[in-house]
Amino acid sequence: MNTPLPDHQKGTEHLAVERTFLAWVRTSISIIGLGFVVAKFGVWVRELAARLEPQVQIHSTGMSLPIGVGMMAFGGILTVWPRGIATASIRRSNAAKCGPTAA
Repeated sequence: MNTPLPDHQKGTEHLAVERTFLAWVRTSISIIGLGFVVAKFGVWVRELAARLEPQVQIHSTGMSLPIGVGMMAFGGILTVWPRGIATASIRRSNAAKCGPTAA
C-alpha cells in the first residue's frame, strides 16, 4: 500500500488529491455560511415578530446563536483538517514533486 507510484501516475494522483481537498473546502464554506444563517435566524425571527405583533411576548430559547457558532467552528475545522490529510497523501504517493501547490 505504501509503494511509490510510477512516474506517469504522480501528476494524476496529485490532481485527484487537490480536487478532493477543494471539495472539502467548498463543503466547509457552505457549513460556515449555514452556521451564520442559523445564528442570525433567532434575531430575525424576534425582529419580525416585534414588527408584526408588538404586544405579543416572544419566548426564545436562545439556541440559534450557540448552534450557529458551533456550525461555524465545525466548518473551520473542516477547512484545516483535510489539508493535513491531503498533504500527507501527496507525500505518501511521492507526488509532492509534481506541482507548486504541494505543501
